[in-house]
Amino acid sequence: MSTANPNRRPLSALLAVLLACAAFLVAPGTAQAGTPAAPTRTAPAPTPASAQALNTMFATYGDTSGRWNGGDSTVSVPLPDGRVAWLFSDTFLGPVNPDGSRPDDNKFVHNSLVVQSGDALTRTLTGGTPAAPLSLVGGERDGERGNAGYWVAGGAVEGRSLRVLYNRYRHTGTGSLDIALAGNALATFALPSLALTSLRDLPLGSTTAWGQSILRDGVYDYVYGTEFAGQGRYAHLARAAADRLGGAWEFWNGTGWSTREADSARLLGASTPPTRWSGRAAATSWSPATAAPPSAPTSSPTRPPHRPAPSPTRSRSSPLPSRPRAGR
Repeated sequence: MSTANPNRRPLSALLAVLLACAAFLVAPGTAQAGTPAAPTRTAPAPTPASAQALNTMFATYGDTSGRWNGGDSTVSVPLPDGRVAWLFSDTFLGPVNPDGSRPDDNKFVHNSLVVQSGDALTRTLTGGTPAAPLSLVGGERDGERGNAGYWVAGGAVEGRSLRVLYNRYRHTGTGSLDIALAGNALATFALPSLALTSLRDLPLGSTTAWGQSILRDGVYDYVYGTEFAGQGRYAHLARAAADRLGGAWEFWNGTGWSTREADSARLLGASTPPTRWSGRAAATSWSPATAAPPSAPTSSPTRPPHRPAPSPTRSRSSPLPSRPRAGR
């Protein structure tokens, strides 16, 4: 965990990893037959930006907006109208001092959303009010004893909604990292307003944080998760029908698919989030696996996804405490 002063922002930005995230913006998933019609695109999708351009965009917004000035666990989702939803977990809110440091009265929430339009960030979404903000998701539980918040995992557009998986955490002690996974939830945001319309717990356990990556392949959305086992981290794989993250899931058990999460097999040790690379699914890992990865769907090559992908970015603001996140 970083020992940097939380009220001081380093001069060099830490958003270079967003370059890799931005590369995904040019290849949104193809809608499947029978799914709800997506909103009409009214603006061109953003193209990948350089690390410097991304740093400048976030630095400018953090310094001048008076709203978002730092967050972690970054997830970006391109929207049908050409905007981008940047989803964050722990977030600092409020104006910064002229020297780039944070005032002691900056607000802090467990999650937020920042909207990109064109090459600029234009809007910060949270719960509550600007004067008394709450977490965007689960804000009604802010301040509740034992609640450590809902931390963003992965997101995808489904028809006229943005669906986002969140991992819910609880405090287990008084230390900043005395936390444990408490469950997984699915949030739904209406498009194009991005208003939160529902949040529901998923019928999943509390040993695997699901949604570390979501990969569309044919008629399925593949959902990657991370099991926390002592000091170990293990990747798991589930799938749901495309555009149906809120529906029934199946879990890879080492040889086939099961409807029981308890049957889910460990694919890899700690790994980077899966994605496509040269038409194949690829992942990198740095500890032994206990089960061989399944073959990918017939429309893709043999292994579940991954090329080395970025870890969740910490903003140019000072780092927030590390947390046990999959391959991050």
